[in-house]
Amino acid sequence: MASAARLRTVPPEPSHHDRRRMFLDAGRMYLRILFELEEEGLPARHQELWRRLGASRPTVWQQVDRLVLDGLVEVTPEKHLVLTPRGRADAAAVIRKHRLAETFLLEVVGLPWDLAHVEASRWQHVIGAEAERKMSARLGDPTWTPFGTPIPPVGAAGHEHPGEVGPVLVPLADAVGDETSRVTLRRVPERLQTDRDLLVALEDAGALPGETVAVVRADRRTGDVQLTGTHGSVVVPGPVARSLLVSRLPARRRAPRRRQTR
Repeated sequence: MASAARLRTVPPEPSHHDRRRMFLDAGRMYLRILFELEEEGLPARHQELWRRLGASRPTVWQQVDRLVLDGLVEVTPEKHLVLTPRGRADAAAVIRKHRLAETFLLEVVGLPWDLAHVEASRWQHVIGAEAERKMSARLGDPTWTPFGTPIPPVGAAGHEHPGEVGPVLVPLADAVGDETSRVTLRRVPERLQTDRDLLVALEDAGALPGETVAVVRADRRTGDVQLTGTHGSVVVPGPVARSLLVSRLPARRRAPRRRQTR
């Protein structure tokens, strides 16, 4: 009698090719995070990498050491992680694929926007050059994602602006006061795109990037901001209000007073 096959309780060891691919994928993710931190004007340290990636400290140190050896990252005397010119160009290529994937998933596939960032993080590793070209063409060669983040052009060497310079962006926290004012929501940065509760709340309120919203300070102590869109309101916590980027509406010009004639 043939014996029954037994399920493996230990997964097979990955091949050398698989290990190399996983290491390269992890390296691209690290470069992308460092690029995003530069974009947001935030200092990059090992702690920020393991916080954003959910990786262990030894894993982060090992991966960063490899990127340093490959000439993609430098460590300053202050222990800041800085992309080299080659590392920045490689990161821009990854960011381009990631943000094209986000845009494609939202505008073509119809994926809910609170799922797009995570799914695009998977796609960025498997999109080839020809698929990237066709995806961009299908979308009309976009220069901005629906999140309001810029899509680097092909062959970008760094943080090159993809199109015309737009309005001046300021943190939402800097654009509110004790009286209601109106601003245009412009950008949800990458680190907020994994906050599904926030994204769903913004969408339910009708406060997507590109929409004009009413804002007022909700709590001076915590910095919370009440944001009202076309469908409702949401109270944004202070740290989030310091990360969301908006543009102020141009002040209305008063009509000149007519001189009275006798």
